[in-house]
Amino acid sequence: MNEKFMKIALEESKNANCAKVKVGAVIVLNKSILGKGNNSVPKGCMPCTLDTCLRKNIV
Repeated sequence: MNEKFMKIALEESKNANCAKVKVGAVIVLNKSILGKGNNSVPKGCMPCTLDTCLRKNIV
């Protein structure tokens, strides 16, 4: 069952628009998905590039 949710999180990470690293997440309770998301920039903001990324200096 965990593999199913991990695959969904991996697919969600592909929608992230972070230039440094793409992350997907799934919140599960009693084998039901409550929510899912990724680390994209807020709506209305321009996605950064590797040159302009504020996270690039964070290890």
